[in-house]
Amino acid sequence: MKERNIGLGILGLAILIVVVSMFLKGRSDTAPSTTSNGMQPVIVNIKLGSEKVGLLEDIEVKKLLQERFNLTVAYKKQGSIDMVTSDTSGLDALWPSSQVAAQMYTKPLRVRETILNSPMAFYCATEVADAFIKRGIVKVEAGIYYITDMTKLLELITQRKTWSSIGLPNLNGRVTVYSTNPAQSNSGIMFAGLLANLLNKNEVATSRTVTGVLPQLKEFFTEQGYKSGNSDEIFNNFLSVGDQPMIVGYEAQLVEVSLNQPQNLPYISKNVRTLYPKPTVWTQHPLLVLSPNGDRLLAALKSPEFQKLAWERHGFRPGNPVVASDPKALKITGVPERVQSTIAMPDSDVMATILNYLKQR
Repeated sequence: MKERNIGLGILGLAILIVVVSMFLKGRSDTAPSTTSNGMQPVIVNIKLGSEKVGLLEDIEVKKLLQERFNLTVAYKKQGSIDMVTSDTSGLDALWPSSQVAAQMYTKPLRVRETILNSPMAFYCATEVADAFIKRGIVKVEAGIYYITDMTKLLELITQRKTWSSIGLPNLNGRVTVYSTNPAQSNSGIMFAGLLANLLNKNEVATSRTVTGVLPQLKEFFTEQGYKSGNSDEIFNNFLSVGDQPMIVGYEAQLVEVSLNQPQNLPYISKNVRTLYPKPTVWTQHPLLVLSPNGDRLLAALKSPEFQKLAWERHGFRPGNPVVASDPKALKITGVPERVQSTIAMPDSDVMATILNYLKQR
């Protein structure tokens, strides 16, 4: 009898161990794991400008976000203007490509903070740069190509000069700078702001002075014809198709291609030139945080480790002042250490006026 009771006791203990083990396994299967710093893994849902897709697809960036911050970023790309004026339900953050777009966002948010910076730059065929040098429009200083006479360039455009008339018979059409659609994409609206300043005698356009330049702005963008809706598309078309001799974009775009597609570097070095307008405008890349998960992403993107990867692998100048932006780290030429000849963008009310005018048919 005693032996029987012992056997039953052992059996009961075994059953109890099995039940507890299954319970604990169920808890471990459903409970989220944590990193060494105690953060639970989350998926952050965001929208971003197309020029930052390569950055977030970088294997080293993904590794950093997952291993150090326990974050996975699920993104959709969208033009910055469309992004800040469309539905944001279910999103943790927006990452447009400028302060202008960010100021157009009128819904509640937790915080807005600049993550990265990039000056606006023109990209053109080498033969175009050479023709501009002969006309005194472009100068090369320490290996950097600068548009030192924007007035002359604008005169070529407003006077409807053809490429052929400036010694480029192989190029069709009139001299112009192609851009994205300013009603959809940040690089387009930033270019519109820069043009407004230039047409305003190199002074920042204000609510009092902008009305005088609106017709010229409208004509400039209308005569471009089809305009892409995002910066990535127009830049890739420029490199691959070549039907647009000169475009406006971000400094980071060509740097990123040069660093991440070394097989194309010989072609780029021979056939493409980056022109820095004097003056140009800075485009910031602010994160608009909409949720606690967005807070987590903000902390990760501000980290020196992320900022260093963004500069050295993708050409975005750091928003964190602790991180240096030394061009030597890029291992390519034609990028200045500092971009000093700049002009402020018109304020948000003036940019809204410009945008609304350009939308009119």
